Amino acid sequence: MMNLGSRRGSCGRHDRTLCACGRGRWSAGAGAVALLFLALPWPVLAQSEAVPDDLAKMENLPPVVENGKLVAVPVPISNPTVGTGLAAGVGYLFNLDPESKASMIGGAGVRTDNGTWGGGVATSLYLKENTWQVKVGAAYFDAKLKFYGIGGAAGDPDIALPINQTGWVAGFQVLRKVYGPINAGVQGWYLKMRTSFDLGDVVPGAPEIPPAEADSSTAGVGLVGTFDTRDIPMNPKGGTLVSLAASYAPEGLGSLRTYEKYIFSYNRYVALADRQVLAIRVAGCATPGEPPFYALCLLGKPSDLRGYEVGQYRDKAMLTAQAEWRWTFYKRFGLVAFAGTGQVAPALSDLRRDAWLPGFGGGVRYMLTEEYRLNVGLDYARGKDSDAVYFVVGEAF
Repeated sequence: MMNLGSRRGSCGRHDRTLCACGRGRWSAGAGAVALLFLALPWPVLAQSEAVPDDLAKMENLPPVVENGKLVAVPVPISNPTVGTGLAAGVGYLFNLDPESKASMIGGAGVRTDNGTWGGGVATSLYLKENTWQVKVGAAYFDAKLKFYGIGGAAGDPDIALPINQTGWVAGFQVLRKVYGPINAGVQGWYLKMRTSFDLGDVVPGAPEIPPAEADSSTAGVGLVGTFDTRDIPMNPKGGTLVSLAASYAPEGLGSLRTYEKYIFSYNRYVALADRQVLAIRVAGCATPGEPPFYALCLLGKPSDLRGYEVGQYRDKAMLTAQAEWRWTFYKRFGLVAFAGTGQVAPALSDLRRDAWLPGFGGGVRYMLTEEYRLNVGLDYARGKDSDAVYFVVGEAF
C-alpha cells in the first residue's frame, strides 16, 4: 500500500505460471514490481527496520516455473511531506527450483517536486521448495521531511521542523522453515544518515533534534519468526499470521547509542460469507535503551493505523489495532471499510486510556487477477486532525 496523500487540519502451490495467466500475467508482474519499490528499505518510511512490512509481501508471489520474466511499472506519488512525483521499478522474476515461490531481483527509483529523490536495489530468493527465504536490499535517499517531535502529543499542534535527511541503508533477512507454518531466522541492518535543516524555516515552538543525532548511524542484528496459516497471502479469506522480531543495536556495532527493538503483529482473517472477509490486526513496538529519533516506533504506517503521516507520532513504544471489512460485491469490484486506534508512549506500561488516536475510512477495489486475488484501489482515511488518501497494491495487511 502506498500513501498518496495526507492533509493536516481541515483538510497452496499454484500450477499455472505467470506466463500463462492472460491478463493476470502483466498485473501480477506489475504488482510484484510495485511491491519491490515498497520493499526497498527506505529510511523515509521504515528507517531502522531491517526488512519493512512490504518486503514480506514478496512471499505472496506465485511460482513462475518458466524461468525468466522481466517486468516494469511506474507508480505515481502524491504526499504533502515529499510532494508529487513518480516512482519506477524494474524486476526480473525467476524460480530457483520448480516447487518454490517466485524469486526476484530488481531496482527502483523515485523523485518528487519538493526535491526528494532516491534509488535502490532489492532481491528476494526462495530455495529448496521454500525451505529457505533470503531477502536483501539497499537504498540511497535524499528526502525533504518533517519532524513533529517525540511523544503522544507531539503531533497535535501541527508544528513541525522541516528537515533534509540524506544517507544510505542496507538490510537482510534469512528465514528457514522450522515446521509446517513456522519459519525462523535472523536479520540485520546498517543505516547512515545526516539530518540538516534551514534555520530560516524554523517556526516558534518547533521541536529540536539533538546535535549528536543529526549526523549518525545505527546498526543491529536480531531474530525473527513467523507463523502463517493464511490460504492465499495476497488477499486471505482465512487463516492467521503472527510475526515476531527482536533486534539489538549496540554502540560498538555502529549505532550512536545502544538500544533494542521489538516488533510484534497478529493478523486474523475470517470469512463472513462467500465474498466477505473480516480482517483484524494488532501490532506493537518497543525500543528500550537510547534509540535515536529516527529509530523510534513510528505511528502511521498503513498496516498499523491509517489517517496519519508516518512519524507524526513517535516514541519508544507503540500499540495499534485495526479491523477491516472486505466485500467483493460485483465480479472483480469490491469495497472495504476499516477502523482502528493506536498510541505511542515512553513505554508500553505508560499507555493511557484517554490517549488513543482514532483512524477510520473506506475504499474501493478492483481485482487484477482472480487466481491470486491481487487487488488495486484507493482508500480514504480520517485521523484525529488529519486525513489521507492511499493508492493500494494488495491490502494494508
